[in-house]
Amino acid sequence: MVYKEKELVGYSQVENRNDSLFLRMLAIHPEHQRNGIGTTLLKSLIASGIEHSKSICLQVFKINIRAKSFYEKYGFHCESESPFSYFMRLNCQL
Repeated sequence: MVYKEKELVGYSQVENRNDSLFLRMLAIHPEHQRNGIGTTLLKSLIASGIEHSKSICLQVFKINIRAKSFYEKYGFHCESESPFSYFMRLNCQL
């Protein structure tokens, strides 16, 4: 969770699975987006994936082009898709 002046402005929710970390939610308050908060949270998750030698998986809606581009910027790639979502992965295993 990320707070600014006691106000919650962003958070991530991660599920620890056997061989991967699943990013269930990465949410930043609209007034605080594009200020590096999402990047900080994602980089922290990637560091955890590397530390524990686990890949990171997530699902992003196809209509959320900005989020898909954000994850691709950090090395995530599409593994599969459904009619409405992309399933993405970043391999952090050594």
